[in-house]
Amino acid sequence: MPCKNARIFYIKITVFRNELEMNSEGELVGRIRSSFFHEKWFKREDISKVFPGYPEYEPTAIASFFENKTNSEITIGHLVKDYKGDESAYITFMYPEAKAYFIGSYMKIAVEEENWIGFRLTLCNWLGGEHDDISGVKKEREHFLSLISLEQLEVIEEVIEYIWLNYAEDELLEETCEKALEEISEWKKKSESRGQTR
Repeated sequence: MPCKNARIFYIKITVFRNELEMNSEGELVGRIRSSFFHEKWFKREDISKVFPGYPEYEPTAIASFFENKTNSEITIGHLVKDYKGDESAYITFMYPEAKAYFIGSYMKIAVEEENWIGFRLTLCNWLGGEHDDISGVKKEREHFLSLISLEQLEVIEEVIEYIWLNYAEDELLEETCEKALEEISEWKKKSESRGQTR
């Protein structure tokens, strides 16, 4: 069942935002770039891991593809051409440190590429705790959230809101967006209470 409280809350947000000029896709992508696109790369052994019950080839493909790359180099065209795994699944198998970096290019694709719904579903499912029953997933997500700044968390929230308002035409994506927004709201409270840097 959809999260009724979240739905009511975000309907209110929608009504409020309709009275204002909505943020354009370009403006949102600009904020993603300024918050997450830095010249940084990871060594092969620091990128991805194997989760129990999941195929081992995915982490291997991730390590091979993302080694020594920056967010600016990751595009849907590049993934389709050269990545050997599921293009929309890579964020799931990354270590938290790599995930905290490469989520920038992942969100950019989720916002810009209308036909690639898998990126939006995976992002919202993972942030919303959909796979927390799998060993280690919840701990990995909490570690990831502890690595990013409050400012970055607010950008992630904006991305999920954008997806919710512009792409959530089916009940599945709508529900996953709502769960993700609830989780982000709770983590923002934790971050603010311990004085995490904006």
